[in-house]
Order: sequence, then structure tokens, then C-alpha cells
Amino acid sequence: MKIGIAGAGAVGGLFGGLLHEAGHSVTFLARGSHLEAMEKDVLTVTTDQKIIHVDGVFTNDPRNLADCELVLFCVKSTDTEEILSKNFGGKSSVIMCKLCPNHSRGTRKGSRIWPFYVSDWRA
Repeated sequence: MKIGIAGAGAVGGLFGGLLHEAGHSVTFLARGSHLEAMEKDVLTVTTDQKIIHVDGVFTNDPRNLADCELVLFCVKSTDTEEILSKNFGGKSSVIMCKLCPNHSRGTRKGSRIWPFYVSDWRA
């Protein structure tokens, strides 16, 4: 499955890393020094059981997620509206992964966006 991760920080990096290890094609959306570090080296995900090195596709252009079947939306709440306005394409289903349930603003009623709140989840 082609999966996009919008926001390759702690939440997006963990889910994207696990999905990549499971054999899915994962594209990570990031920016700035975080993007540069992943492009230079790799994304490293450390769980209690293992260390995963992800050499996936890293980009700063949301349009590169347009052909994904599923996008995990893991950006900070302050960036939600900006990134959602970029439109990933009409075919992607989006799961919004947030650390706090009080920050679901920016979701569009009637769209294919489902909120998922991360609380005390461990890999």
C-alpha cells in the first residue's frame, strides 16, 4: 500500500517507520532541518524491541502525497490548517493522528478525514 506521512516527527516517524518495516511504500512529508537530516542519513525509529532504519522517500511538497492511498496526518496542531489547505489529491483517505484530542480543528465535515488520538500508546 502507498502511504503518506504528513509530519515525520515523533508520531509520524514511529507509525511511518513501522509501516515501512511491514513492507509498505511510505513517503514522509517534513521540512527544514528535520527534512535535511532524514535526507542526509535515514529516519531511525527506536522501540522497546528494535531499532528501525528507514530509507524511505522524504519530501517537503505535500503534492508528493497525492498518489498515496492513505495519508496519516501527524502535523502539529498549529500547522493543521496550512497543510490541509495543500490538498493531497481526491483519492487519499486521511487519518488525523494527534497527541491531544482538543486540537482537531481543520478537519472538514463530510471529508475522508478520521481523527485518531495518540495517548499512552507504545510500539
